[in-house]
Amino acid sequence: GTCQELLTDSVTILVNQLPLVDFEATTVCLKESTVFTNRSSVTPGVIKNVVWDFGDGASSVIESPSHVYKSFKTYNVVLRAESVKGCLASTSKKVSVNALPVVDFFHSNICDSIEMSFLQNVSVSLPSSVIEYRWDFGDFTGNSLSPNAIYLFSKDGHYDVKLVAETNLGCSDSVSKKVTVYP
Repeated sequence: GTCQELLTDSVTILVNQLPLVDFEATTVCLKESTVFTNRSSVTPGVIKNVVWDFGDGASSVIESPSHVYKSFKTYNVVLRAESVKGCLASTSKKVSVNALPVVDFFHSNICDSIEMSFLQNVSVSLPSSVIEYRWDFGDFTGNSLSPNAIYLFSKDGHYDVKLVAETNLGCSDSVSKKVTVYP
C-alpha cells in the first residue's frame, strides 16, 4: 500500500484597521473663514494623508484647513483619510454659512435745529432675522439702538452716520453715509 502524507501549515492574515474619520467645523457668517479641525485617527498606526471636499467645488489636502465660502447656505463637506497601511475611510457632515444682513438707510438733509429722521432699510435671508440695530451719528456723542431713529445734531456740518445691523445668528454688516446739516 501507499501511505498518504498529511501536510498542514498555518497562515497569519493581518487585517488592518480602517481610520476613524471625524472632523469639526465652525459655523460662520458669509465672508468669514470656516475652520476645519481634523479629528481622524487609526489604531494602531497613523493617518498618511487626507483630502477635503468642501462641497462647493474646492478641496484641500491640508490636515486642518480653513475655507471661505462664496455664498451662504449649508454645504455637504466630505473628509477622506488614508492610513499608512493604505486603508481608506471617509465621513461627511453638513456645514453652515449664515447670511449677512443687507444694510441701508434713508434720510433727508436738514437745516440746523431741526431733527433728522433716519429710516432703516435692512433685509436678511431666512432663517435669519435682524435683532439689533446700532446707529452712530458721527458727532462723537449721538447713538441709538432703535430700528429707525430721530436725531438732533448740535450744530451744522457734515457727519458720517453709520448703521450696524446684527442677525439672530450673530452676523452683522453696516453702511455709512455722509449727511448734511445746513446752517
